[in-house]
Amino acid sequence: MVDTHAESPLPLRDCLTPLAKKILGLLKSLFLGLLIVFSIYLVIIAAFVVWAFEVKLQRWPLFVHAAPFELHVDDNVQQVNLLRRLSRLGYRRTTDPLPRPGYWNRVGAKLNLSLKYSPLTGQGIVSGPVEISLDWHRVRSIRLMRSKETTDRICIEPELLSVIPARGTKAELCRSVSLQEVAPTLLRAVILTEDTRFFSHSGIDLISIRHAVETNIKARRYVEGASTITQQLIKMTLLTPEKTLIRKINEAFLAIVADALYDKETILEAYLNRVYLGHWGPYPVKGVAEASRLFFGKDQRDLDAAECALLAAIIRAPNVISPRFNPDRARKRRNVILKLLLKDEAISREDYDVASSKPVRMVTFAASPVKARQFLNWVRTRAEDQVGDFKPGPGSQDLLTSLDPVIQDEVLSLLSPFGPSGAEAHVIVANPSTGAVRAFVAPSADKWPGTGNGLEPLLAIAAVPALVPDSSERGRFTAASQILFPENKGKPYTFRQAFHEQPEYLAAYLLETVGSEKIVSALGQFGISAKSDPQRKIVIAPYSPREVASIYSLFATLGDAGVLAPAYRFVGKFSVESPSPRWRVETDPRILFLVNYLMKEMDTVALTGARRSRAGNNPARYTVADDAGLWSIAFRGDQLLLVRMPGKNLNDHAIDRMVDLLIPVPRHNPAKSIVPPSGIVFRKTCVQSGLRATSLCPTVVLEAFLKGTQPVEWCPLRHETGPDAQQKAGPPR
Repeated sequence: MVDTHAESPLPLRDCLTPLAKKILGLLKSLFLGLLIVFSIYLVIIAAFVVWAFEVKLQRWPLFVHAAPFELHVDDNVQQVNLLRRLSRLGYRRTTDPLPRPGYWNRVGAKLNLSLKYSPLTGQGIVSGPVEISLDWHRVRSIRLMRSKETTDRICIEPELLSVIPARGTKAELCRSVSLQEVAPTLLRAVILTEDTRFFSHSGIDLISIRHAVETNIKARRYVEGASTITQQLIKMTLLTPEKTLIRKINEAFLAIVADALYDKETILEAYLNRVYLGHWGPYPVKGVAEASRLFFGKDQRDLDAAECALLAAIIRAPNVISPRFNPDRARKRRNVILKLLLKDEAISREDYDVASSKPVRMVTFAASPVKARQFLNWVRTRAEDQVGDFKPGPGSQDLLTSLDPVIQDEVLSLLSPFGPSGAEAHVIVANPSTGAVRAFVAPSADKWPGTGNGLEPLLAIAAVPALVPDSSERGRFTAASQILFPENKGKPYTFRQAFHEQPEYLAAYLLETVGSEKIVSALGQFGISAKSDPQRKIVIAPYSPREVASIYSLFATLGDAGVLAPAYRFVGKFSVESPSPRWRVETDPRILFLVNYLMKEMDTVALTGARRSRAGNNPARYTVADDAGLWSIAFRGDQLLLVRMPGKNLNDHAIDRMVDLLIPVPRHNPAKSIVPPSGIVFRKTCVQSGLRATSLCPTVVLEAFLKGTQPVEWCPLRHETGPDAQQKAGPPR
């Protein structure tokens, strides 16, 4: 008989000894703790992944460019430095009848140029083959060979000045492109090379890991990795490149979480935009879009099969499989990838044969960015003030400035022979009409550290009241229409001669004849703070080279100038342009024109017509020294140059050469000189008397006058030689 009242078995826990129970509780607590820690770890991992995709991968560098260069029909290619500009951009001459991107040739009177692709095509930048017909050095016609269209101008890619890195990163060349825009052959080549099972695994590829482990064990060294595209992206974005077990574990978990949170297309697009592909000068190149442009001069959509395979080949070891430094190794690796594409039926046998036989070639490095630190600081300050928290993004990563790199480089070269004085010099080259600064050199800030802010550099302003007729019965004459006799000079000077040759004497003459009150008032109209002391001398507040350049821009434009500043323009999806404020002065434009003409060189002309004045084409220019150094100003209607050089005994001829090189008189196109306003008349004037020249006057200049103040009397001088020649004719008026 079975005992139905037998006791049931005791639970396992009740059967354990007290020590065993403690160990079991400890294990359960440890497991729970590990589960909590692992959960927190996963949350942190997920947070890092989301931050990487939603924040870090949305940050892009900002490319700061020089002004795009425009070549027009009738331009002289030597004067506009076309070949020098192309050389700075990395273009080279070739003997190929059809130059590839980044090369040019000269066949007879035709210049054949293949312009590299620029992401700024929406801004009128031209790419592709261009035929330029020349008449000696003058451009006769420009033809776009793809469209077979003739145009009157082309705009060439701008030179890169600097890269402003995205927040939290270093400066790099990286440009975004959508996955739909990537060339299918390039996309397939990258997947076949880096991660053949990308669309089937979950962030890590266990098959590849097993194969890599077996291979490395057999070789007894590290010869093969198993990182997926997702793992590579995680390593580039969130981890360091060190090869440690902890880093590999973190990489694997981050990749698994990324694959769970984001679709394959998002991960692949991010990878193609951020993969490292070598260096271009001082900058790392990241992403297939920028690499295609820099390495081949093409948009990545236009790459052929050989170029797609080469770009995919570089990913494995950018600094080893480099077409620039190891073309043989790069070609072998490229051809291996071409075989993979052929096997995958991504390319045909014919395409494979053509691509595998091609040599490995890349375009040439561009020149190092021109030195323009203070200009770039000026741009950044203005852009931050005007735009604020502008964030570069897809389709909006470029900022175009007004800097001309050839002029900037020329300025630096011309300053070099001056040694320490050149290193401390200020040079401004600008368009006075728009205010756009084309070159800017300053030691550290736009301030002149010395003294010497006297009246001489502002003599043009002091001359303004001297050009206005007085109210006396001799009102048709002005202080500027007199002949001056500086002491110990032994000869007379016209007002214009004294302006250029005797500025200190002329300043004293103006203080005596015009009066300090009128000069102080004129200075105030041009933004210069000054006052007259009891001795009728003028005390002028310090002024900077930039202020002086701005003042002379008013004379160059007859009172309506653009405020001098480095013009900039954000381009792309979010187009933002710097404001263009104007600066106007109330002084009569006719008086401003007279000052403009006063600064012209004293080109003499004989009445026989053997020589004619070139004053209409020559720039207005003025050079004067003060206690701290030298000022030199020159301008035409389209360009202004200011040089402020510290030191004593400076070489005036070297300064004049700088003016001649930076503001040359065009050989073919007429200079953009200022059109005289109504009310200005010109008279051929005797240099010795300042009156209307006769056939006996040996030296004559063409002078400008306010209508009604021009001399009507003929020169009475007999122009005899000897010390008493002037006395025979009587004192000139």
